[in-house]
Amino acid sequence: MIAAPEALPDDPAALKQLLLAMLQARQSDLDKITQLQEQVALLRHKLFSPSPSAALKTPTPQLAMLNEAEELIGEQAAAPSEAEEAVASFKRRGKRKPLPANLPALKSSTLPYRSHFRRMGRRD
Repeated sequence: MIAAPEALPDDPAALKQLLLAMLQARQSDLDKITQLQEQVALLRHKLFSPSPSAALKTPTPQLAMLNEAEELIGEQAAAPSEAEEAVASFKRRGKRKPLPANLPALKSSTLPYRSHFRRMGRRD
């Protein structure tokens, strides 16, 4: 913004020029403010608006039309073929081996009592 001179000129033409320059500077400042407000609104929308995946979770009549492919796949999966049955009969992995007997077991009596711990903030 143009700073106002300490002493204004007495000439009307010079005053008009100064006024025009100040009005142009004000208009450019207003344009910049409008642009920044639009940027803020866009960024707020990006930050706080619901995500598109959240919008898909809400049931709508139009969304049901998009589920045709999943329904067709579900019908095909309901009737398994022989190839799928052969794949499903693979060998399961075994369970975890038991721990060796020579490992010492911790007894609850070897653990410190609660009275041995200091409470935070206390100076006992």
